[in-house]
Amino acid sequence: QDQGNYYWELRSCIYWQEFDKPKILYQEIATFQAFSYDKSGSLTNNKTFLIPTDDLALLGFLNSKVAWWFLHQVCSKLQGGALAMQMPYVSQLPIAKTSQAQQTTITTLVDYILFLKADTSESESRDSLMVSYFEQIIDALVYELYLPDELHTAGKEFFAPLAAERLPALAEIKGDELTALRQIFERLFHKDHVIRQNIFFLDTIESIRIIEGKA
Repeated sequence: QDQGNYYWELRSCIYWQEFDKPKILYQEIATFQAFSYDKSGSLTNNKTFLIPTDDLALLGFLNSKVAWWFLHQVCSKLQGGALAMQMPYVSQLPIAKTSQAQQTTITTLVDYILFLKADTSESESRDSLMVSYFEQIIDALVYELYLPDELHTAGKEFFAPLAAERLPALAEIKGDELTALRQIFERLFHKDHVIRQNIFFLDTIESIRIIEGKA
């Protein structure tokens, strides 16, 4: 059916089938990166919008600092600094062209984060740091997509060293996924790893300082 009979049911809607599928959801009014993934196709309410896709690389971009900075330029501002995240504004987000390898790298990291947020406790400080660090890496990858000249001139790369790491997809991990992800994190977070060093010096790049409100 395309229209419910009761107040809690879906009103007239030509795309009602999309509600039962995996999708990206975001709040109508947001004070932070509010894009989330509904893998089960069971979540929605009248204060959210949906993007009918299971593209985790897109989810990683939408929750990046680059996307949030852009939304601050185009969305209406509400009291308290919240953004009015209507579709006409969100649809203006410019999506960078990516290679299949780049999409796979971002998708892998987003999948790690989704797993960790579902299977770890915020009271575990090292695991919280792991989630935060993987999010920082995704931000860095998005910066490289949109600001390649600035990053490469400054000697900062992220896709190439991550490709060398051959990060396994979550589904490819045999045995205890959490233990495997902790090992990956500790390797990438080592003070001498090029990923950590490049992240540490990202805010020496003027464009990034502007995006992160540090300029």
